[in-house]
Amino acid sequence: MAQHLLLCHHTFDIKLSLPDDALVALKRTPSEMAEEIRLAAAMKLYDLGRLSSGTAAALAGVPRVVFLAKLPDYGIATFRMSAEELSEDLAPRRYQNRQAAQVGHWPSPLKTSSRHQSKA
Repeated sequence: MAQHLLLCHHTFDIKLSLPDDALVALKRTPSEMAEEIRLAAAMKLYDLGRLSSGTAAALAGVPRVVFLAKLPDYGIATFRMSAEELSEDLAPRRYQNRQAAQVGHWPSPLKTSSRHQSKA
């Protein structure tokens, strides 16, 4: 019999005490400050590699696309792969694309169609 993992989504409240002068200095209301702290914590945990972008976005309370768009605001690179990692990741796709082009699934980007060739 297969066991199924049931993921339950619970939320937890965390109380954080802030001095009034911090809110005044940052010109934020308590609710704005709570949102900012959630986003900053999510950004840092993502930057440390402790959360995926999707989980960090959920922690921040924003859609993943918004979270990713805000990464540069926090000095975090949006694209985290090294050139070597990217090359390794793309290698199987390049092979699949070549195979598909050879069997005629789509025109090869390396071949020039006859209508684009100059007439001599």
